[in-house]
Amino acid sequence: MLFRSYQSEVNSYIAANQVHDFVLAVSPSYPTIASQLGMTINNGVTGTCNAFYNGSTINFYSSGGGCNNTGYSSVVWHEYGHHIVQCGGSGQSQYGEGFGDVMSVLLSGESQLGYGFQSCSVGIRNASNTCTGTQTTCSCGTEIHSWGQMLSGCVWDTAQLFKPVYPSDYLTRMGNLMVNSVPLHAGQSDIWTDITVDVLTLDDAVSNGGN
Repeated sequence: MLFRSYQSEVNSYIAANQVHDFVLAVSPSYPTIASQLGMTINNGVTGTCNAFYNGSTINFYSSGGGCNNTGYSSVVWHEYGHHIVQCGGSGQSQYGEGFGDVMSVLLSGESQLGYGFQSCSVGIRNASNTCTGTQTTCSCGTEIHSWGQMLSGCVWDTAQLFKPVYPSDYLTRMGNLMVNSVPLHAGQSDIWTDITVDVLTLDDAVSNGGN
C-alpha cells in the first residue's frame, strides 16, 4: 500500500507537468497558468472511484470499491482540464467535464477515456461516439459526463480529419485551437454551437469565416 501511494504521487506529478507544459506550448500566455509556479496535488484522498478539482487543487482517491488508484495519467489530465477551464474564465458543469476529457484525448491520442479506472482493457467513456443533443437533451444520457462526450466527440472526429493532413503534429494543432478557445467561452458552462464559432475564428488565417 505504501508503494502504491508513492507510485500515485510520482504518476500524478509527471502527468500534471505533461498537461501544464502542453498548455503553455500552445498558449504561452494562458491566464494564470503562464505564471503559476506550483499546484497542490493530493493523493490518497479518502474515498474511492473518483477524483476531483476543487478550484485550486487536483485530488485523487486510493484504490477500492472496484476501482484502481486514480492518481494516474488520463485522470490527472482530465482534472487539470478543469483547471484550464477555471483559469480561462469558463464555467464547469458539462463544459468542464467535456474539456477535461478533451485534454485526455489530446495528451494520449486515444479515444478511450479513463483506461485503468476500473479495468485496464476498457475506459469509462469514449470520445469516439455519436452523442448529439439540443440545449436540453443529450442522446448519451443526462449526467454531465455524458453531456461532456459531445465535446470530446467533436474534438476526436476533427483530430482524425487533421491526422492524415498533419501526421506529425495534428494533436498539437488541435490543442492550439481547443486550449485557446476556452477564454472565448468565458462565463458559460454549457456545450453549444458557439464553441464551433470560437474554433473556426481561431483557425481563420484569412479573416473570412465563411470559407
